Formats: sequence, structure tokens, C-alpha cells
Amino acid sequence: KIVTNVSQITKLNPVYSDNTTLKVFSSQQTIFVDNKSDANGTLQLYDVAGRMIQKFSFTHNGVTTLRTPLPQGSYVSVAVTGNDKLTTQLIIH
Repeated sequence: KIVTNVSQITKLNPVYSDNTTLKVFSSQQTIFVDNKSDANGTLQLYDVAGRMIQKFSFTHNGVTTLRTPLPQGSYVSVAVTGNDKLTTQLIIH
């Protein structure tokens, strides 16, 4: 199955914004959440089958580092704070 839309695998309506206070990115097996808002948040990771595989909390006004022992592959993250929601594709290698 080729996924062309994030909502196909998460069943969530993705929200993309160029003006968000959230940024999520990865490097090797580490996920970084840059949250510039005043609210703490949660990050949910989904595999390509749409199953939620991990849930993390992150803090406000800073960058949170999340180390994960996930196998290499493509994942979808959904980061949510009180005011923002960001859906991002992550590659773990």
C-alpha cells in the first residue's frame, strides 16, 4: 500500500501550518520537538499501518529530545499543544 495522505494511516485530519510554534524533526534514533508555545504537549508516533506505537510528553518554550529504540523506517508524528497541532513524517535510521 502506498500512502499518499497522512490521514490514510492515522485516521486523523492533518493540520499543516507555516506559522506554527511547533517543529518536529529527527536525527538517527532521536526525535526533537521544538515547542515555542507556553503550553506543554504530547507527541504520538504512528507506524505505516496507522498503529500508534509510542506517546511522549514534551515541555514548553524549548527543545525536547526524545530518544527511541524504534527500528529503521518511516513514521508519522502528531504533536499537539493547547493551541497547535502538527503532523509530520519522520524517517528513523
